[in-house]
Amino acid sequence: MRVLTLASVLLLPILASAHPGHGHSNGYDSLHFLTAPEHLAPIALAGTAVLLGLFMRYSRKKTTR
Repeated sequence: MRVLTLASVLLLPILASAHPGHGHSNGYDSLHFLTAPEHLAPIALAGTAVLLGLFMRYSRKKTTR
């Protein structure tokens, strides 16, 4: 698990590369981040991971009682 976490942290800068379309509109606008697929996919994946983690944590506590 530690190796997976370390690999994830080391590979995060790859996701920070710019995509076409920056400079034509306001790249820091929240609408840009929510409508561009390059931003929406990681946001959706992170949200899903958080919800899955919370579900697993809650279900583990429920079964140990």
